[in-house]
Amino acid sequence: MVFALPARLGRRVNLRLACDRAAPHHRQSRDGQVRGRLTIQDSDLAQLRFTNQVLRYALAKSPAGGTLSSTGEVHLVSEIGLSVISDIDDTIKISQVLDRGQLLRNTFCRPFQPVPGMAAVYEAWARTNAAAFHYVSASPWQLYRPLAEFVRDHGFPAGTFHLRDFRIRDGSFLAALLSPEHYKPGVIRPLLERFPQRRFVLVGDSGEKDPEIYGALARQFPDQIAGIWIRDVTGETPAAPRYQQAFTNVPPTRWRVFKEPTEITRPTP
Repeated sequence: MVFALPARLGRRVNLRLACDRAAPHHRQSRDGQVRGRLTIQDSDLAQLRFTNQVLRYALAKSPAGGTLSSTGEVHLVSEIGLSVISDIDDTIKISQVLDRGQLLRNTFCRPFQPVPGMAAVYEAWARTNAAAFHYVSASPWQLYRPLAEFVRDHGFPAGTFHLRDFRIRDGSFLAALLSPEHYKPGVIRPLLERFPQRRFVLVGDSGEKDPEIYGALARQFPDQIAGIWIRDVTGETPAAPRYQQAFTNVPPTRWRVFKEPTEITRPTP
């Protein structure tokens, strides 16, 4: 298990798992995270699988047994099954990425609002297909807590989060939100490579580069990607040149553009 957790600058922390296993102490890095690798024994893993495939951890000040700082969870994913890789902004959360002013307001000033009907669709997939969920966004990792609360409070299935590392000195914050085309493939591709026997469904929207990103991945991993769903927020039909180019050499039965969540009652088109 490789972990990356937020911590105070210069603070050494102790990571303790639900199986009462402690990780070596690590000092936080310059981007404000603690990074390290922890190997879980088979006996511990068997115990944890009994608790809904979730490994829980507690992050405490060093030395071990210090004051508890935060808790979290790691989702264990089996080698075979169905995974849903879902975008967040304008796919399950109303962000209005195409309007920069509205994007900033919806991200920092207003309560997060779900896309109506998407939670029910995802919950049905989790229930009937035992799907695992991976939420991928170019949003910075500093938004993890409110995004995780949004997913929980609005009835979306729990899942892993894959957010962008970001520091103020690295450049424009807005540019980080608006440039997923270089970030997302580098997050999704390792998931596909790590789980070669799992089938994947990719869900995104037309406001950014999801069609182009997903199309390229479908050509690279044709046997793993079982379906692509694109939520229409730009008013383009499937016959639009953009889609025809994005999904070149991708079977038309593998991808679909939708307006209403009621159109995607099953994981694959």
